[in-house]
Amino acid sequence: MLACQNGHIQIVELLLKEQVDPNVQEKNGSNAFMLACKNGHTEIVKLLFKKIVDPNVLNNDGGNALILACQNGHTQLVELLLKEKVDPSVQNNKGGNALMVACESGHTQIVELLLKEQVDPNVQDNNGGNAFMLACQNGHSPIVKLLLKKQVDPNVQMKNRWNAFMLACRNGHAQIVELLLKERVDPNVQDYSGVNAFMLACGNGNAYLVELLLKKQVDPLVQSNSGSNAFIVACENGHTQIVELLLKEKVDPHVQDNNGRNAFMLACQNGHFPVVELLLKKQVDPNVLDINGGNAFIFACANGHTQIVELLLKEQIDPNVQMKNGWNAFMFACQGGHSQIVELLVKEQIDPNVLNHNGENAFILACKNGNTHIVELLLKEQVDLNVHNNDGLNAFMLACQNGQTQTVELLLKQKINFNVTNNDGVNVFMLACQNGHAKIVELLLREKIDPNIQRKDGVNAFMLACAKGDTQIVELLIGKVNLNVRNNNGVNAFMLVCQNGHTQIVELLLKEEVDLNVQNNDGLNAFFLACYYGQTQTVELLLKQKIDLHVTNNDGVNAFMVACQNGHIKIVELLLKENINPSIRRKDGGNAFILACGKGHTQIVEILLKKQVNPNVQTINGANAFMLACSSGHIKIVELLIGKVNLNVRNNDGVNAFMLACQNGHTEIVQLLLKETN
Repeated sequence: MLACQNGHIQIVELLLKEQVDPNVQEKNGSNAFMLACKNGHTEIVKLLFKKIVDPNVLNNDGGNALILACQNGHTQLVELLLKEKVDPSVQNNKGGNALMVACESGHTQIVELLLKEQVDPNVQDNNGGNAFMLACQNGHSPIVKLLLKKQVDPNVQMKNRWNAFMLACRNGHAQIVELLLKERVDPNVQDYSGVNAFMLACGNGNAYLVELLLKKQVDPLVQSNSGSNAFIVACENGHTQIVELLLKEKVDPHVQDNNGRNAFMLACQNGHFPVVELLLKKQVDPNVLDINGGNAFIFACANGHTQIVELLLKEQIDPNVQMKNGWNAFMFACQGGHSQIVELLVKEQIDPNVLNHNGENAFILACKNGNTHIVELLLKEQVDLNVHNNDGLNAFMLACQNGQTQTVELLLKQKINFNVTNNDGVNVFMLACQNGHAKIVELLLREKIDPNIQRKDGVNAFMLACAKGDTQIVELLIGKVNLNVRNNNGVNAFMLVCQNGHTQIVELLLKEEVDLNVQNNDGLNAFFLACYYGQTQTVELLLKQKIDLHVTNNDGVNAFMVACQNGHIKIVELLLKENINPSIRRKDGGNAFILACGKGHTQIVEILLKKQVNPNVQTINGANAFMLACSSGHIKIVELLIGKVNLNVRNNDGVNAFMLACQNGHTEIVQLLLKETN
């Protein structure tokens, strides 16, 4: 194949003499013949024909050698293949054929050859596209002329209702557009979204085409389903020349789309200064609002278009307008870090303390996003530093939460109150620790912040850092905090690191002689949690500490049971090596074996059976391991237990394993039990 692909004819001859099979296909379905055709190696193709290769073999995409040769413009090869009666009408998986790919790639001679073979030029692919559309789309005028002579219907539409005319207009192929207009195509056809060829030409900035279409009496006022029109898209994309053309056509510049946005707003939003100037000269109202209450000024500020902002301020626009969500232009500029615009608006005496509906002001937004220069500007304006948003967070808290170190340093110089808490009792130190901002943690510790403060649920900064596994912050806090503090649920930092498997921190805390056996309000300790969540390395570490393996929670469940229940095989094996009793039962009479069977952990069931666990143990409700396996459809476990258990045992409700399997629709288990019963 490689020799054929790369045109090494002598090697191909040599291999054919050695009886190499030329019909072998790659994983993608390509064979040597296809590769030779694709790369235009005519002499090799002739050689392969002598070896009775099948030229019509398809690759995995449904393409054949002819399609590949046509796509790559190998005219001689195409002639050869057509003489050999290769089927030129074959369509690939996407519905494409040889004529389509030749038209798409602009291979005029090949198109002529295929048309002589009576290939149907009107065939459509899976999306409804045809050869004519592809030629129009890619600007191949000679092919377009050829196909028009063949009476191809130029008005055919794809599934999305696009046609050849739209494709030519979108891609700026003026010569083809002129050809199609002579064919009396309807230039006003709209696709499913209501877009027409004129809008596409305007959106892509082709002034010549726009003029041409206007001369053909195309309606420039048509709106798409979204309410947009040609004028709006021209302004949105900054095509000044087209905007001027449309204004001469008396297009209404005030039309708004379904979102209430007009051409002027979009020009301002996208920073098209010449278009904005032009529209202002046409007395466009700059104060129009969209459905969310946004206006051109807000969009210009949000996107940092200083020149346009200056223009609009000269137009006496009101810079204080708020959207329905309470945001104004100043907030957007502060959030986006647009310092020049912020300075401009400050000169306009804008109120920097206005709040949006989330309770945020411009200062909060600047701090949150770390726009230090703007923060400095606003501090000079005597903004209220201590405003809280609806979640009870102020600017300083948000800067700490988001790791904006420079902003935090700035605010600390302002003697800000860093002990403020939000609605849940969270303070800046907790936010910095929780989000891993070590530099800010150091800054706050230098300011003598109390690292032991607890929020309303009893959680403190140290617990948050431990839960996240942030070793750097944990190291910073060791020696400064009480390591054994517990939250309202009785959980401490050590439990959290064990639960989450942060081994490095576990080792750190073990050196600090934390109390390993403390239990939370549910009776769970650190070891229990590590076993429950499958943290094998942590379990190994704790076993070296001679931890009490037999601690149970309030329901009598121990670490071994939860390891079995959750399928943590390695931990189960570790605990068995420690000679834990696998038969201990919880308060309801269940044990590790029953839990493993109920959850379908076959390997653990096998391990426990080797340990001579009694498979017939029943809970206080009369259920046993076999019933749970049957009820849950764990057929492998059922097979393991048959012969070891009494199949007919009933629970306190008089139900047995067979009934449970029937009730839950486990057909295979039902069949198995029927065989055993027989």
